This record gives sequence, C-alpha cells and structure tokens, in this order.
Amino acid sequence: MKKNILFIVGSPRSGTTWIQKVMATHSLFETGQESDFFTTIGAHNLKVFKNMLEYKDVRCGLSLPAYFTYEQFLSSQRELFYKMISYTADLSGEKYFIEKTPSHALVIDTINEILPESKFILMIRNPYDVVKSILNGAKTWGKGHFPATVESAADMWYAHNKLALDSLKNISKERYKIIRYEDLEKNNTLISDMFSLCNVELSAEEIAELFAIANEYRIKIYGEFGTQEGKECEEDEMFNKHTRKEKLIELSDEEKSFIDDFLHTKEIYDEFRY
Repeated sequence: MKKNILFIVGSPRSGTTWIQKVMATHSLFETGQESDFFTTIGAHNLKVFKNMLEYKDVRCGLSLPAYFTYEQFLSSQRELFYKMISYTADLSGEKYFIEKTPSHALVIDTINEILPESKFILMIRNPYDVVKSILNGAKTWGKGHFPATVESAADMWYAHNKLALDSLKNISKERYKIIRYEDLEKNNTLISDMFSLCNVELSAEEIAELFAIANEYRIKIYGEFGTQEGKECEEDEMFNKHTRKEKLIELSDEEKSFIDDFLHTKEIYDEFRY
C-alpha cells in the first residue's frame, strides 16, 4: 500500500533538521531519526541486483534475478522501507512521513525508482556557512563524522547539491521544492511552500505557532538505540544561534577565497546567488 513520504535532503548543516522539526510539529506529519536507508540498503541492493542481471546467460541464470523480476525486487525494497517506518509512525489516512537524511541527496535517483511518488525538499545554504558549520562540528559533536578541512567540506557541499539538482531534473516539479536557507531565515512564511507540496495549506498565524513550539520538539529514537529517545544528537544552529556559548570557528578571507576558487569551477555555484 502506498505511503506518503517526504524526503528532506541537502548538504549537512544546511537547515534540514530545522525544517524537519517545524514540519513534524504539525499533526499530519510523522518523522524519525536519520535512517540512511537509501545510502546503505537501498542503493547497495539495487546496484547488486542490476549487476546480477549481467549473469542471465551463465548457468541458465543465477542468484536473486532467478527469484525476482526487477519490478518485484523494487517492490521488496519499498516494503522493507515501509516496514522500517511502521515501527516509528502511524501513517493512516493522509499523514506524511518525513525522512530527513541529508546524504539521501546523493541517491535521489534510487529513491525515485523505489518510491516513484515520494516528494522532496532540497535545502541549499551559503557554502561559507556550511563549511564553517561542518568544521565546527568536526571539532565537537561531529568529530570523526565530518570532514575537517576547508576543501573537503566545500566538496561535500558541492557533491550533495550537484547530485540532488541533477536528479530533480528528472522528477516532475509538482514533487519537489528547492529552498534557500537564507530566504527562509528572512521570511519564515516560505515554509508554506513546503506544506503546500504535501497539500497542506497554512495561514501565517499557524506557521508562527509551529515555529514557536518547534524548538522544544524532540525527534524520537527507536530500535536498538531506543534508550536514547528524545536525545539531541546535533546542534541546531537556527534554534540555538542566539544562546550558543562556545566560540565558533570563523573562516579567514584566504579560506573564503579558496572556496570561491574551488566552487566557481563547478556548475551550480552561481545559480543560487552566492
């Protein structure tokens, strides 16, 4: 049975958690922690199955394609994803499940194959701020997870946004929104575009109410990590930027110049007025 799924994607530190929390406070949305489902299980399994198809003429056919057609295999991966989210959410009626894994930006083509009716929000943020945030995360709560150099952080920004934008070109415009973090920061009524994507219309007053309570929203953790329910696993810059106590890394002019030189050779840097 089809489920309503909304993917929030983008480079890490681009505001995806912020948007996830705001939208999840609405009664028609459910969410969970980052699953990495499609960057691990989904993309890997489809790649393996496609490789197996090359062995059709070997010993009359081997392995999974001897049991599944391609469509049947896609269906099996779809049902596995549905089973996973069923442990965390009740998606009866018109409810949407918000799956927020930033790195799913790298595998939108895979997601679209498995869930051809899913919808997407791509968050794009100024690369200076993303790089700075990644470097700060690499020193603290994201140590060992985030890259620790300006070049690798800038490349992370580029890879996530470039692959996502290329993939979204193959999807009907009714199924996705591309949002600049800075535009949303200045005008939070733009959040209405995200809700409209899921056929939910909100007034400015209703949006303001969601923002007011989103700071206290805690994304639940289930499964083997369930004892950590409600734990904040990362720093949310939008909600906490006025109360942060520690001194953050600032980029030097030389580092900003490096980012400019590095990204201006790419295809998407000027597209978003950065």
